[in-house]
Amino acid sequence: MRYNVYMASNSQKPSASASAQIAEDIRAILSRSKDPTARAAVRYLRRRDRQEHPKGETDPGGRWWPDGTEHLDETEYRTPSRKWPWSLMIACRTVKHCAALEGADIRETRRLSKLIDAVESGDKRLSDIPAIADLVTAAALTP
Repeated sequence: MRYNVYMASNSQKPSASASAQIAEDIRAILSRSKDPTARAAVRYLRRRDRQEHPKGETDPGGRWWPDGTEHLDETEYRTPSRKWPWSLMIACRTVKHCAALEGADIRETRRLSKLIDAVESGDKRLSDIPAIADLVTAAALTP
């Protein structure tokens, strides 16, 4: 899949909207990947951006508790209280937790999520965003 179609007509760098589209495409491809690091990075970004929510429910006091499928070690985090009801929800949105859910390396998950963010924002330090998109796509689709 070539991303040159996203290139702005008068320049070598894609426009901001093209960068956002490329990043969205990368997220979609990586979410279907068999690589746990790719899935963990996409899960983290979706949770961070509130496009996906951890499974859980609130009690009558308004405190949020994770579902058993989240596999969160609650001893590492503060117990929810009426003053701080979302402490475990926030913990379920971290890179550490998303990497643990997918069985991925935390550092690699963090690196990949930062790369996706850089592509999405059209970071000027990335000279060839379409080429990066092609590399990520090829890596994700390789069995």
